[in-house]
Amino acid sequence: MNELMYFEYPYLYQAKAEITGSAEDERGRYLTLNKTIFYPQGGGQPADQGEIHSADVVYSVEDVRQVAGE
Repeated sequence: MNELMYFEYPYLYQAKAEITGSAEDERGRYLTLNKTIFYPQGGGQPADQGEIHSADVVYSVEDVRQVAGE
């Protein structure tokens, strides 16, 4: 289970997190994080968008989903 920071800090725009995994499914490539400020899609609320900066790589966040507690 990752830490859902968007509940406690709804106006936070930056945070440090660890990438705990990566994979690919029918929607494309995805990352899992140990904590997140990105709000997932659900209940009529659109998912947050943004970027994840890791070393020399910048990942574009286009969709956020919570699946099985991750």
